[in-house]
Amino acid sequence: MKVSRLNSKKLAQCAVDALNDLKGQSIRCINVKKLTDITNYMVITTGRSNTHTKALADAVVNKVKELEAQGYAYDAADASFEILAKKSLSVVPNFFELLSFKVLDERKLNSNGEIISFAEASIKINIDGKDITTAAEGNGPVNALDIALHKALSNKYPSLNNIRLSDYKVRILTPSEGTE
Repeated sequence: MKVSRLNSKKLAQCAVDALNDLKGQSIRCINVKKLTDITNYMVITTGRSNTHTKALADAVVNKVKELEAQGYAYDAADASFEILAKKSLSVVPNFFELLSFKVLDERKLNSNGEIISFAEASIKINIDGKDITTAAEGNGPVNALDIALHKALSNKYPSLNNIRLSDYKVRILTPSEGTE
């Protein structure tokens, strides 16, 4: 199957089309390229009820999934797109609030004289009004943060123990501040 890339303008138009199909109200597609490095377009709509609003969010997600099945691909628009779409329409609850985090990344020699990467992460989150602080070690900063977050969330959400981070992508959200 040939993979075709949709640019952000076409992706935003797909969202608008899906919202129009379900009679979204006051649909606006706003170009925010000059305002943020996170996205190029913001699509805003309103619904007649909570149920209608959820259906609108689902329609956008389903449209993207349908196009993906046809061979289209989007940069950074996979599962995070679904969460972003639903969160923007207020249909995703706040499971926790990240209060702070710290990561120490170190390269050192092991007992065999080989260079290894070692990281420590500590996080502080709030769940249901209760602050929880955890720390973890990992084979890199992302692994250490993943382990620390799992530790902090696993009592409240035990099903997370069955989920493993298998891949990730690092992006500099504000390229001008990436390196100096």
